[in-house]
Amino acid sequence: MDEVVRLRLQLFGALRDHGSEVELVVPRGADTAAVRGALAEALAIDPALLAISALANDDEVLDESATFECDGVLAVLPPVCGG
Repeated sequence: MDEVVRLRLQLFGALRDHGSEVELVVPRGADTAAVRGALAEALAIDPALLAISALANDDEVLDESATFECDGVLAVLPPVCGG
């Protein structure tokens, strides 16, 4: 069994300035904070934006206790404002 998980993260909102998606490899069992940290490093951006961004899979917005045990696709949803 692989000790890592491959995640394809689709980027939305202000994060689209960095492309439409990025692939990350994180340790199996990594939590949302670890994924956000790896994404901030990969995009060379301030982690504060990602700290207030939601991570979602096909079924739900993930809470902070979510862990990643298998490869998958996630959406990264930064906060949005406007009228």
